[in-house]
Amino acid sequence: MQIGFSTSSFYTMPEVDTKRAISVSRELGCEVIELSASRPNRIEWLKQLKRQDIAGFSFISIHTPNAQRMAVLSKKERHELLSVFADASQRLNVDRVLFHPGEWLGDYSILKNYNMPVTIENMDCRNEIGTTVESMREILARGDFKMTLDLNHCYTHDKTMQLAHDFYNAFADRISHFHLSDFNETLPVDDPSHWHNSFFKCKNNIILENIPSFDVPIILEESLLNGEEAKIELEYLKNFFK
Repeated sequence: MQIGFSTSSFYTMPEVDTKRAISVSRELGCEVIELSASRPNRIEWLKQLKRQDIAGFSFISIHTPNAQRMAVLSKKERHELLSVFADASQRLNVDRVLFHPGEWLGDYSILKNYNMPVTIENMDCRNEIGTTVESMREILARGDFKMTLDLNHCYTHDKTMQLAHDFYNAFADRISHFHLSDFNETLPVDDPSHWHNSFFKCKNNIILENIPSFDVPIILEESLLNGEEAKIELEYLKNFFK
């Protein structure tokens, strides 16, 4: 099992930037990592990142801003941002650059203008695009794209998790990696703390029980208070899958 964290998992910790988040991941022995570049106005670090900064990881992805943040940018701003991602993907030799599906992408041909290995993520119940097998099939038909299968997002639509298996059965050969996280279902869905929690805290094991394959890298998208929580989470998952 190849497992690691999104760097966004560590941003709730005091004084942790992306480089420190990468170091924490390495110290934890993670084999894979996702670099979160989710805020368009905070990507200077990505321009400065060097290949040696991310050495030792067997799978590396970059997570771009969500569709809502991309939609409000001007064409010039989008071009500049996409150019940064394309340059970083080549300079750092990353495996995938992840995008959320959205109307700003139009027919998705815009992504073909930039030399980067694109993956498109399925969406949760707050979205209308990229939420079903049919919707993702239409998106993936528009380019040489991979798919990132977010199991948390599947759970928001189908608490039996059959949707996760449907996605995997339909696109197994195009799935680049999984996103994995738990819910705090004691909180309302409009509370940010409802989303992207740790399994050792919330223990919604049905999500873990329905991971379709362990041959695909797993990226944990969680909110962690400190490095010790990250260590506990990895230990919890390793024990669960024994």
